[in-house]
Amino acid sequence: MNREYIAQAHGVLGDEHSFVHLVDTMPSSEWNEGITNADRRIVEAARVSIAGEEVRAVHDEKKLIQYLLKNKHTSPFEHVRFTFHVRLPIFIARQWIRHRHGSFNEESARYGKLANDFYIPTMARMLKGGQAKKNKQGSGAELSEQVAQYAINQITAESVGTYNKYEALLEAGVAREIARMVLPTNIYTQWFWTTDLWNLMHFLRLRLHTHAQWEVRQYAEAILRQVSTIVPFAMEAFALHIYSEESS
Repeated sequence: MNREYIAQAHGVLGDEHSFVHLVDTMPSSEWNEGITNADRRIVEAARVSIAGEEVRAVHDEKKLIQYLLKNKHTSPFEHVRFTFHVRLPIFIARQWIRHRHGSFNEESARYGKLANDFYIPTMARMLKGGQAKKNKQGSGAELSEQVAQYAINQITAESVGTYNKYEALLEAGVAREIARMVLPTNIYTQWFWTTDLWNLMHFLRLRLHTHAQWEVRQYAEAILRQVSTIVPFAMEAFALHIYSEESS
C-alpha cells in the first residue's frame, strides 16, 4: 500500500515485518495560536456543553484539558479521532481487538494468501521470556541462553513447517479459509484501526502497563509517540492524571 503517512514506526518488534503508521487524524496537528487544532477541538467540545461555571471559568486551554481529565470529564476527548495502519502478529491482534470501541478492517486470509512473515522473538526478548512468578499471565523471569536459543529454534522451525503445510494445502486445491487453520498465531496480519482519543487513552493505559505483554507494549509506545505530536496538551494530561495512576 503506497501512501504518505503522518507518522511511521517500522520494526516495532525489532524485525522487518512489524509497523504502526498514523494514517489520519481529525482534526489536524497544525498549530494555531499556541495550540494544535486537535487539542483545540477538545476545548471547543467542552465549552459548548453546559458544564457549569467551574469549567467555564478555566480560560487557559492547557489548564482546561488538565481539568477535564483530572475530573473524569472524558466526552470532549471523543471528538478527536485517529486512524492507524498496523502490522502485527495475530496473538497481539487478539489482545488488541479486546478494545471494542473502535473500527477494524483486517487483512482476510479467506480472500488472499498470507505472506510468509512470522514474528520470531530476538535473543534479548527470550532471555526475559521465562514465566513470571508474580504476573501469572506473563513473562519476565530470566532464561539461560541455552533455553532461550532452544525456544527460538523451536518457534522458527514450527513457523517454517506450518507455512510449508499451508502452501501444500493451497496447491492441492484446499480453500484458503480451511488451509489457514494450520498457521500459528505468530504469523503477521494487518489492519486499519480508527478510534477516538478517549478510547485510545484507555488502550494506552492498559497496554503501557508493565503487566502487559512486552510485544503489545512496543506498539503502545510507538502510538504514544505518534499521537503526542497531535495532541500534546492532552497527552501531557494523560501522563499526569491517568497513566501515572497505573504506573504508581
